[in-house]
Amino acid sequence: MKRGKAKVSWKSVCLPKNEGELGIIRIATHNKALLSNHIWSILTNRESLWVKWVHSYRLKGRSFWAVSLPGSCSWGWRKLLQLREEIRPFIWSKFGHLFGPFMGLSNHTCLLSNLQLNDSDDMLCWKDQNGDQSKFATGTVWHTLKRKEPMVQWHKVAWLFTDKVRPVGRVIALIKEMVRLRLVTLKFKNTPRVVSLLEDWKLPKSIMFEELMAPI
Repeated sequence: MKRGKAKVSWKSVCLPKNEGELGIIRIATHNKALLSNHIWSILTNRESLWVKWVHSYRLKGRSFWAVSLPGSCSWGWRKLLQLREEIRPFIWSKFGHLFGPFMGLSNHTCLLSNLQLNDSDDMLCWKDQNGDQSKFATGTVWHTLKRKEPMVQWHKVAWLFTDKVRPVGRVIALIKEMVRLRLVTLKFKNTPRVVSLLEDWKLPKSIMFEELMAPI
């Protein structure tokens, strides 16, 4: 069997169904979301023996964002450090009480730099590209990091056959809509029969073309 180039890129195939593709989860992006959980544990000082070990033997009082990537280290630690620049724009620190130039401000939100959480009112939060704040979770990180495309209106029609039981009338309506969307992509000769067809399917007449007369 002759092998050739893929017709569709893997990045496109992994887009959600409502964005026009198959909805397959991209393992690389999902793995980054899972690794982000470990970074979140380090930043929030989660009660864990591993977190205590990281702070004692890896960071040694330094900021997680500032520590350099060593030439020789474990695969896991290297992946965590390499992921910093990608997720750093989405991790914000919310200060209930600020000192220095921010003294007196309450509930002020600023981009996390080399700041450390010291006050009980301080907390970390996750913000996506639109600036929407949400609770940190693997699904939240995955949705932020994944590739995005505009939503398509025809995904409910394309994914007609699911495990969900549909009324017969609904199935018929979806099949008709699928046919109508297909007809829109075609071009038709301007004839009385075609005009009648377009009216029946409620299609625009702009998809018709005038037949050109060949020169004599």
